[in-house]
Amino acid sequence: MIPGYHECPRCLTRDVYFAKRAVGQVGNFIDLPEGITNPKIGFDIEKDVALCRACGERANWIPEKTEYSDLEKKERYAKSQRVQGKIAAPVFLLCVIFGIYAGSEMSKMGEEPFLYYAFSFVGVVALIWVIMRNRKFK
Repeated sequence: MIPGYHECPRCLTRDVYFAKRAVGQVGNFIDLPEGITNPKIGFDIEKDVALCRACGERANWIPEKTEYSDLEKKERYAKSQRVQGKIAAPVFLLCVIFGIYAGSEMSKMGEEPFLYYAFSFVGVVALIWVIMRNRKFK
C-alpha cells in the first residue's frame, strides 16, 4: 500500500475514525401501479470512509511523496530497459524473418528484393543493439 495519511479538508487535522456511510446508489425501483420511478427507493452502497473526529467532515487521502535514492533510480531504470528489451527483441527478430522471406519471394517473382533485404538488415542491426544494451555487465 502507498504510504500516506488522511486529512480533514475543513480543519486540516489528521485525527480520523472510520465509519460506514452511503457512497452511492444502485438503481431505482419502479412503482408498478403508477409506472413511474420513485427515487427514494433504491439500494445504497455503503463503505468505510474516514471521518474527522473534530467536525465530522470526510477526510481526504493524501499520499506521501516517495523519494528514491540514486542507486534505486538506476535499478528501476535498468529494470524498465530490460522489460523493453524483452518486448523489442522478438519484434525486431520478426522484422528480420519477414525481410528475408519477403525478399526471397520477390526474387522468385523476378522483382528486385533490395528493399526487403535492407529492411532485414535494419532489423538485424536493431536486434543486436537491443541485445547489447540490455546485457548485464559484471
